[in-house]
Amino acid sequence: KVLALFMVIYASFITSNMNGEFHDTATWLKGAEPWLSDFLRAGSMIVVPLICFLSGVCSQGPVTAQRIRRYLQNLVVPTILWTCVIKPVTLDTLMNPSLVRLQENWEALITLQAFQAEWYLQALVLWRGSTFLMWSHMRPSVAFLSMLAVSCIGGYHHYNQASGEWMHI
Repeated sequence: KVLALFMVIYASFITSNMNGEFHDTATWLKGAEPWLSDFLRAGSMIVVPLICFLSGVCSQGPVTAQRIRRYLQNLVVPTILWTCVIKPVTLDTLMNPSLVRLQENWEALITLQAFQAEWYLQALVLWRGSTFLMWSHMRPSVAFLSMLAVSCIGGYHHYNQASGEWMHI
């Protein structure tokens, strides 16, 4: 689990350098773009399935009050704090330090407009939440096949571009 999380964080760092958000490719990573691109492609074939597998292993077992509490305490609350407070206000202000920027970020926070999407955290919250709502009520073989089908369909079809825009995912 630690290796998978490290690889996700490292991949995010590489992606930020590749898309120009960070400027390390102009200094110590200069000329490494082809290698970084290959690393991202190879890593995505290993890391994402590994994390999905680990999430599935963590989602096994009966639904209990303690599991729901841990889900909320260790995943939902940190995700909300990161996407709505820490990343848009604190991290953005540290990346672009100025008093005006800090005031703008706090205003956006107070008016509930400070949000920066983190697709993997949001997907993990939804997926683990669906365990409590749906998958745990099915026989393990049916739940496994259903989860596999939803995952495979999600790999080829963007749910937010479905004909039913009511999904807002």
